[in-house]
Amino acid sequence: MKHLTSCIHLLLITCAACIIFPSSIYALNTQSLEREIDQLITEHQDDSAGLAVQVVQDGEAVIRKSAGYGDLEKQRAVDDASVFEWGSVSKVLVWISVMQLAEEELLELEQDIEHYLPNSFEFPKPIQLQHLMNHTAGFDDTFTDLMLPAPAEIPSLAQALENADVRQVFQPGEVAAYSNYGAALAAYIVERVSGQDYREYVHNHIFRPLGMEHTSIDPLQRDHQWVKEQRLKIKGYTAENERMAPDFYAIPLYPAGSVIGTANDLGLLAAALLSEDGHPLFKQAETIHQLFQPTDYYPGTDIPRMANGLFALPASSEVYGHGGNTAAFSSSMYLDQKKGIGVLVLTNQANESNFTLGIPDLLFGKPEHHTEGQGLEDPSVWKGVYEPARMPHHGFSKIYGVLNRISVTTSGSKDLKTNGVVYAQRSPGVYISDGELGIYSRDMYSKHPVHGNILSAYNGDLLQVPMWRHVLDWCLIGIGLISVLYSVILLGIAGFRKTMRRAAILLPNVLNVLLAAAVSGMFYQALSFTAYDSLKVFMAFSLVYVMMAGSFCAAWLAVRWTFHFTKGQMVYFIFTVLSCVSLCVNVMYWEFYR
Repeated sequence: MKHLTSCIHLLLITCAACIIFPSSIYALNTQSLEREIDQLITEHQDDSAGLAVQVVQDGEAVIRKSAGYGDLEKQRAVDDASVFEWGSVSKVLVWISVMQLAEEELLELEQDIEHYLPNSFEFPKPIQLQHLMNHTAGFDDTFTDLMLPAPAEIPSLAQALENADVRQVFQPGEVAAYSNYGAALAAYIVERVSGQDYREYVHNHIFRPLGMEHTSIDPLQRDHQWVKEQRLKIKGYTAENERMAPDFYAIPLYPAGSVIGTANDLGLLAAALLSEDGHPLFKQAETIHQLFQPTDYYPGTDIPRMANGLFALPASSEVYGHGGNTAAFSSSMYLDQKKGIGVLVLTNQANESNFTLGIPDLLFGKPEHHTEGQGLEDPSVWKGVYEPARMPHHGFSKIYGVLNRISVTTSGSKDLKTNGVVYAQRSPGVYISDGELGIYSRDMYSKHPVHGNILSAYNGDLLQVPMWRHVLDWCLIGIGLISVLYSVILLGIAGFRKTMRRAAILLPNVLNVLLAAAVSGMFYQALSFTAYDSLKVFMAFSLVYVMMAGSFCAAWLAVRWTFHFTKGQMVYFIFTVLSCVSLCVNVMYWEFYR
């Protein structure tokens, strides 16, 4: 009897403890998890640079590890004083700031953002602040002014936004297209509403209250000399573990990705976001819970996609967070707020995923998906070519959209294959790949009345491209390349054959080659992280080319019978005219002039 009474007492005490300390229900097997992390590090040690990882629970780091080198050449190991670039994890600070001001009733998430902006900011279609947080404001993207190699000065946030070559191309709320511009615009609203510079606001309302004493947000680290000095000690490496030079770039739209700091400081932020009351970030516990409430879902489903700027990680529980990449660093922070468990990973390697995505998978697992069986659809309805919505839709860089298209085909009678990876159908519109990292394991398909078939991935939508347009785009590119090749060959022949040295033949082909050089230079500059203004000389030449080549073709049509060519010269001349026409069409179609 006494034994039974003791068991009952023990059971009651255990139940009471679970009510009073709910997070203890989800106690981690830290030893097992740490072994798995160590094994993952060992597997990739030959192709990895440096790494810092923390697993946070109940307000403290229960696992804290560093591995590899901040400087491989000098064999300088990663330690607690190592600083890392957060990349887009910096956006979490923007969303915290927005929620703080919403808590103070200084702004409303569903208000038209023009209410908070000066008259110089106008958008064709009304945008809510929530659209910015969900990346559904309808903005396209740009490949210029994203990062600049060590500039002496950085424009103000307002100037950087006004200079950005970004346009609103979708109806707000219709398409998910990840946007650095949208996040920076939200930070500018924080500036306008709070009356403080965004950097000052973050220091006053996030860094100082949390004791984050080793973190900088200024794009040139002018707000923290120690961080600036430490950043010089850590080097950046490619995914193949080769030294990057240069490896430091300043970000004009700095709220979107300029934070640099230690892993311990990021751990303090994670702990605050995992706390039950959100203190000291928020005054009311309701606000921290609202931050982690879903605000956007995959089309036609009840599967969460976003929670106030935080991405839903496909996992075995409700996990939200953010990943980040700069030119030479990769990072991630994912949090299960309900269980009070989170993980952060920082590396000094570009496009790193073995750790930034692999370690969260170890902690949170992958979601379970059950096949419906009888209710499966014919997957052929989703076959086709898709282009990311997050692409430039205007100007010279819109050609990148063609280069980033993916092909979706059927695999068997029920599944789909995307760029060679098979995704098994679990239910209509839901396709899963068990072999992929959790973040890439789920593709969702839906139909939109305006945009047609949409493939919804983790951080954005891809829109189906009509096959006629896909073929047209590649035909134009192919004909343009053939035209340039023709001009190069003809000029080479002219160097050996005097009969080809006619100005009417040579000059247009010289122009063709110069255009190819200008366009190549423009794209090389853009891919090397440059300012939009530095490309204007190339764009100006594209316009000059169209005028000169167009004049040449018009003149030929007017006086074509007055030229005294041999039969062979006439053939070359006609092909020269055709090459000029094809290149003029390419310049105008791809907008190489702007």
